[in-house]
Amino acid sequence: MNKIVVVNDKTEDIKLRDLHQFKMEVFEGFFAITNLNLKINKSDDVAIYIMATNHKYKINVDVSAGMRANIYIFEKISDSKVQYCFTLGAKSVINVVHINHDFQTKQMIEANLIGDSSKFNYKIKKVCKEKENSDFYIHHCGNKSISRLSGDIIAYNGNSNIQISTFIEENCFGAKTIQNIHLYNKETGKTDLKPNLYIDNATATTRHHNVILSIKKFDELTFMTSSLKRSLKNDIVHFLN
Repeated sequence: MNKIVVVNDKTEDIKLRDLHQFKMEVFEGFFAITNLNLKINKSDDVAIYIMATNHKYKINVDVSAGMRANIYIFEKISDSKVQYCFTLGAKSVINVVHINHDFQTKQMIEANLIGDSSKFNYKIKKVCKEKENSDFYIHHCGNKSISRLSGDIIAYNGNSNIQISTFIEENCFGAKTIQNIHLYNKETGKTDLKPNLYIDNATATTRHHNVILSIKKFDELTFMTSSLKRSLKNDIVHFLN
C-alpha cells in the first residue's frame, strides 16, 4: 500500500507509486503551517499517518477524473489545527476511513465534488478526551454527484462540538447527500451537534440521521477496530499504542 508518514513538520516515511504526486511545504513564523498536497492519478490505496503536537496542517487530496482512491487516515494529534480538503474530478470516487485520536484539536473536513457523477464516501472513528471542534463542509457542484458522511464520535470525559454543512448548488442537478453521524456522550462528556443542509434546487435527494446518544461502557480498541478491514487492525493497534 502507498504510505505517507508525517511527524510534526517532517516526513518520516513515504512510499508512493511514480504516477502519484506529493509535495510538502513548511511555512514558519507567525502564520506557521505545514501544507501536504497529494495528487492521485491512478486508482489506488493510500495510508496517511499524521502525528504532531502544536502544529497547523492543511492537507489537500485531489483525485483525477475517472480514478478511485481508498484513503486511510491515522491521526494522533494534540493542541493543533488540521484541515483536510478533498477534490473530486468527473466520475472519480474517494472512500475515506479516518481514525482520529486527538486532544485539544480543531479539525475541518472539506470535500469539493467538482466533477459530474463524482462520489465522496467518508467514515470517521473519533475519540474526544478533551475539548474538540470538528467542522464538515461538503460542496456539490457536479451533476449526479453523491456524498455519504458517516461515523461514530465518542465524547469521553471531554467536550465535542460537531458542525456539518452540506451545500448543493443551484445548477447541480440530480445530486444526492447523506449525513449519518452518531455522537456518543460518555459520563461527564459534553456534546453539541449541528447538522445543516443548504439546497438550492429541487432535484436533489437529501437525508440525515445525525444523533446524540449516551453510553455507559466503552472499550477504545474495540471501538476503533470494529467494522474495519482486518488488514487495517494491526495498524490501528500500533497507532493507539
